[in-house]
Amino acid sequence: MLHALHVNDNNLALQQVSNASAEVIGRSQGYALFTDDTVVFDLDGDKTPVRQCRKTPLQINSRYWQQCAQSAISENAAGMRHAADLIWKHLGAFKEKYALNEMALVVPANYRDAHLQLLLGVAKANQLEITSLISKPAWCTRQARLAASKVVHVDVQMHQTVVSTVSISDTEVVLENAKVVAEVSLVNMQEALLQSLQACFIREDRFDPLHDAGTEQQLFDQLPVLVERAINNQKNNVGVEHNSKLYHAVIEPTEIKLALSPLLDLIEQFKDGPVLVDVNNEFELGGLQLHNVTWISDIDLLTSTFAKGSNDDGNVVYRTSFPLLEKVQQDNNLIEEVAQHDATLNEQNIVTSSTGLASHVVLNGLAVSVADANITTIGTELVLTKKDGAGNLEKKLTAGELQIINDLGRTSISPNDRLISPLADGVITAIQML
Repeated sequence: MLHALHVNDNNLALQQVSNASAEVIGRSQGYALFTDDTVVFDLDGDKTPVRQCRKTPLQINSRYWQQCAQSAISENAAGMRHAADLIWKHLGAFKEKYALNEMALVVPANYRDAHLQLLLGVAKANQLEITSLISKPAWCTRQARLAASKVVHVDVQMHQTVVSTVSISDTEVVLENAKVVAEVSLVNMQEALLQSLQACFIREDRFDPLHDAGTEQQLFDQLPVLVERAINNQKNNVGVEHNSKLYHAVIEPTEIKLALSPLLDLIEQFKDGPVLVDVNNEFELGGLQLHNVTWISDIDLLTSTFAKGSNDDGNVVYRTSFPLLEKVQQDNNLIEEVAQHDATLNEQNIVTSSTGLASHVVLNGLAVSVADANITTIGTELVLTKKDGAGNLEKKLTAGELQIINDLGRTSISPNDRLISPLADGVITAIQML
């Protein structure tokens, strides 16, 4: 069985790949915990290392995937001397748990030849055959199927952010360049969040939760939930326990969002065109409805065609370009699908007009009023259903989850508009019923 490991320094995901399907079968955060003479990784979902990172920081290494080199690490009883040793140990743990033999590696754009050569060497030492090396931003852009000539991919890692530019031609997507933004990272946002919480606790309960490792860890463990609630404009009533006593504080959504401002300011620089943002499974930020921004809430699964890879004289080729799935403005399948929709409208004797606002939308022969139109996905397909008075069409347009072909910035639909999603297949037609 072929597998693909999606690599970053915060949350690695192992995908099982077949011709018919692909699924994530395991995750592991990029923390190594030294206990006595052993190294513990989060391979069983219990998050033991990350739940010790604030309690025993001197026993934690969280930079080895970022470095991906022969960088020296702190002395330890487990005999690990370099970051490469921890990568070797982590890959070995993956291999043992999931009985791996061969796999593809999907890697961040900041990895260069030296990083990739080290990965191949470490995998070989674990008797793992690497079938393919895949550029993450190029692959994600291909899967997103955006109607643009350039896309910016923002990869928010634990200790840095990598901003990549991907070009889209009529035939392929190509990684053009990448730069590291060291000042924007998950760790920096986590620290800002903890400091905001610290100020709230001191102000409201005269207690400093960051002066005790146990209560600091309690707050750290709650951060993903606190961010998700704040994004939905909900207040957070936060509690910690210290010496059998409970302490509480209320933090406003604006205070949480302020801690995210370095990332939001970075994204703002590129919003003239489509932006793909991946926070590597740390925070759920999809509720932030930013123009031209698509939040990648999970990994883009690799297909068996590319997971099998290619080689040059026996060497694994690093793929930074892929054939285009479809150029949404020009793709023949899209043109055919639009024609089918038009035929359906004609069969139903629905009258369309080129002026005014659309009254209904149509998908697969079903016409639903704009106010009642509820758009969901099943697998990779767009699905239209009727939800009386509670449709989500306008919300999805505002959030960028639906886009009007040839006018991506517009959020009010007119008759004859064609709507597509960067996240799923299908074309929705806007009409005006007389």
